[in-house]
Amino acid sequence: MGSTLSRLEYETEKIEQEAKNTEVTMSSEATEKVNKQIKMRREARIKKIKESLKSRMTKLTKIVEEKEKKIETNTKKIVGKTK
Repeated sequence: MGSTLSRLEYETEKIEQEAKNTEVTMSSEATEKVNKQIKMRREARIKKIKESLKSRMTKLTKIVEEKEKKIETNTKKIVGKTK
């Protein structure tokens, strides 16, 4: 009876350990999936921000170029009138 009891305790511990290992594996897989989704969302957000900044820089560059042309044109007019 004593050996049967000890064998049952051993089997119970073995089953509990397998359950813990399975639980750890399942939780690590879930964590990995969540981390992957977080990384994808972060990359998408960063890409969106970069694109918006790039377009903003392009718009500002165009504005600056237009202002420079306008200043050059006005300067030429003023120089032409003073001659």
